[in-house]
Amino acid sequence: MNNCCICDEIKTKKFAYSDIYDTENRIVFEDNDFIAFPSVSPLVEGHILVFPKIHINNVMQLTESKIIEIFSLTKYLYSEFLMELGDYFVYEHGVPNDQELACGMNHAHIHLIPIQGAVIGSLYNKIQNEFTVEKYPTIKEMKGGLDSQPNHYLMLYDGKSNYQIASRALFESQMLRRYIAEEMGQLVWDWQKLYGKAEFHASNERFKLA
Repeated sequence: MNNCCICDEIKTKKFAYSDIYDTENRIVFEDNDFIAFPSVSPLVEGHILVFPKIHINNVMQLTESKIIEIFSLTKYLYSEFLMELGDYFVYEHGVPNDQELACGMNHAHIHLIPIQGAVIGSLYNKIQNEFTVEKYPTIKEMKGGLDSQPNHYLMLYDGKSNYQIASRALFESQMLRRYIAEEMGQLVWDWQKLYGKAEFHASNERFKLA
């Protein structure tokens, strides 16, 4: 895929914002299929992005077995490095299969964010009130339910309840980032402001010291 900053980073290992975050290589995990690194403008310490190496629009375009693997990877990263920071929570802002760009990034990815259970509960309630929400007990059923999804969607999972897919015709690209920030009393949430240098480095150090 041309003009994809993530594909470039996977290939070169060079971080596009190295001058701002004083880090040449931010990769904290990599295997044959997936790669993970701290988010720029992290909402909290431990805010990690997990990507399939293959360039696709949304995670549900992976095979069922690879979707299972990427969720298993998020749980491993959380349990080994992030558990003391908060509860397990992951989400994806997915786009329809024939479109691109979600949260300003056109390479499928999952956000792994350790946050307090009360914040997760408030997010679920807010999404339930504002979106059409479908709940799926298995990844297979979730993938099947999204095959004909015409809208952008939010995939939410806390490792305890069902996988949840929230959709509606229109919503802003960083909406869930904003919601999470608001629930935690933070005024800044736009990743393009390139903030959170201390949290970014603290996330990196957790993986180096483990």
